[in-house]
Amino acid sequence: MVGMVDRRGGPSRCAALVGLALLACASAVAAGPLASDVSAYRDVLRHYALAQDGEALRRLGELETAAEATRDRLTRMRKERFGLLERFSSVEPDLLLPVFELHETAYRAYREQRLQEATVHARATMYLLCELYAERALTQEQRATAADLFATLGALAQETSSDRSALELFRRALALDPRNESALLGAAAASERQGRYSGALRYLERLYETHPDNVEGRLRLALNLRRGGRESEASYIAEELLRTEAPPWVLSLAYQSLADWLLDAGDLDRAASVLEEGLERFPDDPTLAIAHMYVGERRQPSDPVPDLDASLHAIAASNASSPRLRYALDPTEVFERSRERLSRQADASRARLAVALARTTALEPRD
Repeated sequence: MVGMVDRRGGPSRCAALVGLALLACASAVAAGPLASDVSAYRDVLRHYALAQDGEALRRLGELETAAEATRDRLTRMRKERFGLLERFSSVEPDLLLPVFELHETAYRAYREQRLQEATVHARATMYLLCELYAERALTQEQRATAADLFATLGALAQETSSDRSALELFRRALALDPRNESALLGAAAASERQGRYSGALRYLERLYETHPDNVEGRLRLALNLRRGGRESEASYIAEELLRTEAPPWVLSLAYQSLADWLLDAGDLDRAASVLEEGLERFPDDPTLAIAHMYVGERRQPSDPVPDLDASLHAIAASNASSPRLRYALDPTEVFERSRERLSRQADASRARLAVALARTTALEPRD
């Protein structure tokens, strides 16, 4: 997951390990079938449970990239491994969390290496782990964790622009935990991109009720209320947002949106005042400066127009995304918080996973 990947070398390092595994397994593929996958997979999990992440990823890469050209074999792998996962998680479903973390890291590495079959296999494995955990979740806390797992899968789907799949996964998360913050915001963003604004509004209203401190959710709520013709509610929430602590892009877009709405109502003076307040807080924001120039020209057409080229050059030279572009992207901050929670839980379960794997050794088939 994000926290774990950043701490232990990043996706590029994982991709390099998988690349080395491709070279290492070439001779094994030429020599004949690999050893029992379940036994080898259990060994992968044992290394991961003992915090030997690099070795675990290398061995997993050998297993899964050796079978890269054989889709049927990858499918058989999942079925064979599922029995092992069912056995050791029957009493404690949290033992599946380090396994999910391992396969998410592998998924990112395969995707970076453009290993299509292995990428699909890793994603399918993660989905099976989510379903197995959800089936085992008996407490409300476990159901909330299961929702985080599905929301993480939804976030991965959004990374590949699969909004339809992402929306289905977010809905699955919300069936387990209707308050899940990542799933509510993710489903709203996916719905917006599909033009389903009434659906987005329903998710955002639920998010506002359950997580009123989510400032990106409040911004999206204001904009979708406006789309739905609820102008006074939209203005109230946007104005309320400006009195809170929030990332600069959220506040900048709130200022710009309020000014746009005032312009639509013909209130040029108040629109100018809103933008001036925004520029006082963010004097280096070129998008606010351009909006202010436009309002100024509308108010006093005969006044000299400030240097528009300078503002446009400032936007081009800036490394930061424009607020409107940032709005169009995935709500990554809330997804990262879900991943961090899962990563902490996974780390706490590693030692117990090692014990559980040792206990299941005698149950595995012998070659």
